[in-house]
Amino acid sequence: MSALEPTDPARPGGTPGIMIMILGAATTVLGPLFGLLAGSMAGSPDPNSTGQLFQYFVIGLFVGAVGVVIISLGFVRYRRWSRGQKEEARAR
Repeated sequence: MSALEPTDPARPGGTPGIMIMILGAATTVLGPLFGLLAGSMAGSPDPNSTGQLFQYFVIGLFVGAVGVVIISLGFVRYRRWSRGQKEEARAR
């Protein structure tokens, strides 16, 4: 067993799933914000209409929902690794 195994928490990115969860959280938070930003930059031909802003915001919400799925996948990966670590500790 080397000093820095792939599952060694001391190694950067050593715990599987953590980086995936962080990227998913960033996607979840920033998706709707960038949707609002893109919608406000796109503008609308009618100054009293918020159609463009709403459409881009809804697209941002879907991107945020994809971020939630990414977080879930990272959590599943982390839990599998965590259970494997517990089983290894019991076997020793």
